[in-house]
Amino acid sequence: EEINQLNIQVDSLSIENQIRNFLVTENDNLRKITLLSKKYSPKNTYPAEIIRPTIRGRAQIITVNKGKKDGIRQGMPVVNRLGLVGQIYSTYDQTSEVVPLLSKKFAVNALQNNGQNHAIIYGDTEFLVIPFFPASIDVSLGDVFVTSGLDKVYPSGINIGTVVDVSPEDKQFNKILLKPATFSSQFSLITILDY
Repeated sequence: EEINQLNIQVDSLSIENQIRNFLVTENDNLRKITLLSKKYSPKNTYPAEIIRPTIRGRAQIITVNKGKKDGIRQGMPVVNRLGLVGQIYSTYDQTSEVVPLLSKKFAVNALQNNGQNHAIIYGDTEFLVIPFFPASIDVSLGDVFVTSGLDKVYPSGINIGTVVDVSPEDKQFNKILLKPATFSSQFSLITILDY
C-alpha cells in the first residue's frame, strides 16, 4: 500500500516537472521573441502561433492565427528566435498563410555572414539552395548566410541557414546547399515583422 502511494506521488511529481519544464521553455521563447523586436527595428511586431502546417499539392503552407484584422499584410517576413521561417503569402480576416523557407515558391536575397558575398537563396523541399554561386568565391562548410536587407522586404541580419554542401555545377559555378537555421515545426510561436 505504501509503495503504491509513493508510486502515485512519483507520477504526480513527474507530471508537475514536465509542466514546469514546458513553462520554462515557453518563457524563454517569449523572452527571445521580445528581443527580436529590438534587434531588427521593425515598425511593428506581431506575435503569432502556428495553428496548422499543411501541404497543398507540392506547396507547403503554414497557417497562423493572425490576419487582416490584426494588421497582417501579404509579403511580411516571419521569424522565430533562431531565424527566418518564411513570408506571409495570403491573409484572411483572422488567419494568414505563410510560405516557409523550404517551399519551392520561396526565395530571399542573402549575404554571407562575413558581409562580402551576395546570393539569392531558394527553397528546395529538404534544403535551401544557391544554384549558381561563382566558383571563384570561397565558401566553406559551416558558413552562415543571413538576410541582406537589399530587397527592402526583410531586415538585414536574420539567420537563414548554414552551408552543408558545395558541389561544382561546371567550371564557373558551384551549387551550394544550406541547412535552414530553423524549421517551422520546431516552434509554434513565431513573430511577424512589419518592416
